[in-house]
Amino acid sequence: MCAELTPKLRRVHFTSADTDEAEAFLTELRRTPVRLTGLLPGRPLRHHVVSTPEVAFSKVDYPPLLEVNIEPLPSVVVVEVLSGQMERQTRGESTVFPTGSLSMFARPAEAIRSIARDASIRSTTINAAALSTLVAGPAGDPLIFTDRDPVSASAATVWQRTAAYVRRLLANPEIDIQPLVMDAAIRVLAAATISTFPNTWPQSPGALDRRDAHPAVLRRAISFIETNPAEPITVTQIAEAAGASARAVQIAFRRHLDTTPMAYLRRVRLAGAHEELLARDPQTTTVAEIAAQWGFPDQSRFTGAYRSSYGCTPGQTLRGDTAP
Repeated sequence: MCAELTPKLRRVHFTSADTDEAEAFLTELRRTPVRLTGLLPGRPLRHHVVSTPEVAFSKVDYPPLLEVNIEPLPSVVVVEVLSGQMERQTRGESTVFPTGSLSMFARPAEAIRSIARDASIRSTTINAAALSTLVAGPAGDPLIFTDRDPVSASAATVWQRTAAYVRRLLANPEIDIQPLVMDAAIRVLAAATISTFPNTWPQSPGALDRRDAHPAVLRRAISFIETNPAEPITVTQIAEAAGASARAVQIAFRRHLDTTPMAYLRRVRLAGAHEELLARDPQTTTVAEIAAQWGFPDQSRFTGAYRSSYGCTPGQTLRGDTAP
């Protein structure tokens, strides 16, 4: 087993046919007790993981037949079956997932018994708290997923592409991932998961949300954003600072500014990047470094947004080639 550790990012390649060793590894990864039946000498479990405290991406190659018993989880687990077959047993129900299937294999507080038959899978684990903070207001009900299958084939495709993008970003050892970039990537994945799998999050605002979407809520939200632009803040944190639900804050931004809280945050961060480009030395600083520091992982999109706002490229500003 080899691992690369950073304060927020972990990369691990695990291979073992020892049951105790494999159970200890999976228990740590899943943050709940895991028991295995079926590991034999010469038929190891292979697990390649890249993870943060909020998410974990795993490529798992099982031995020919392996039973996995997992105690109730603090997270959701989405599984793509690449080859072979996975069977899930929970609450007296048994479901078989063939090659090519995509499902929410496990939900929070759910114990799972799975049987892998010559299976290779991609597993995406998302901490339930990371999902809840994206959608719940100060007194919001918990987010509950009501079905395991994607709402549509197109939604499943969007989820797979989103997960692949975030997985590649975290797995690339050549990228020094800034905290804001990592936070943004995780929020995009969480949003895609909420959009793809049926859940209890209301899709339209209620009367209380509309009533609370007044200018005072907007002012408090703006103050919080402009005080903390370099922090990995969420819509829930903005809503808590504004003293309203996340939906009410979203309505307030749309109603009074014709934008969203996160779009406004990106605008403030773009202004922060602009000020830093003006102040930094082009001999010791790159545009990519400043873009990543302010939460813009895609330099081409950063350049496009910057040009739209300031009439020149970030590189020109950094070099002092033109007055903004």
